[in-house]
Amino acid sequence: GILAFVGAVCFLAAAGACPMFVKEGGMIPTYELAQYVGEKPYDTLKMRVYPGNGTYLHYQDNGADFAYRDGAYNVYEFTHEGDKKEASVQMKKEGYTKYKNILFE
Repeated sequence: GILAFVGAVCFLAAAGACPMFVKEGGMIPTYELAQYVGEKPYDTLKMRVYPGNGTYLHYQDNGADFAYRDGAYNVYEFTHEGDKKEASVQMKKEGYTKYKNILFE
């Protein structure tokens, strides 16, 4: 392993690993693995939720053109509290096809 120092924190990481630090209450959006854009539909959003309190704004558009300039996009607000792997979701702006599923991990 590799011993690394970040500020006053010391941790051990496996050789070749890239540790990821997430703020308390943080949320990280992910999608199903795809080899290229358009291979699979982006209709399911997976949110990795970490313990603590946090808020995250998520922007969604088609990723292919400039339709967002004409309002073809969505903005979601996720709010998370505590240690449960869940969050409340509020649509802040709707102008594009919504996700079919939002999963929390």
